[in-house]
Amino acid sequence: MPTMIFTYSPKAGVSAADFERFLREVDQPATLRMPSAISSRILRITSEKAPFAYVELLEVTSCEQFLQDGKDPSLAPVLAQWGDYGNPSEVKAYQAIECYSGKKA
Repeated sequence: MPTMIFTYSPKAGVSAADFERFLREVDQPATLRMPSAISSRILRITSEKAPFAYVELLEVTSCEQFLQDGKDPSLAPVLAQWGDYGNPSEVKAYQAIECYSGKKA
């Protein structure tokens, strides 16, 4: 399944609790309203010296469609608010496809 992978960190001075509340209550619900979004998992990095604090795994119908959906003007208020909580200059986005999946039997 196509997946968008995002890495990011909170803005300096924003607590993890406030950043996570924003992600949970504002960002993720807006993302999941996009037609191409299927599911989203946000993970806090606990390793020291990581170059980012969070990873988001966003399963989508297609990466290309997700990028088109992201241009919807209704998302502008969320994107503007993102800069109040997250550090936009640190955000990285990657397109990926699953090549293997496994679960413990």
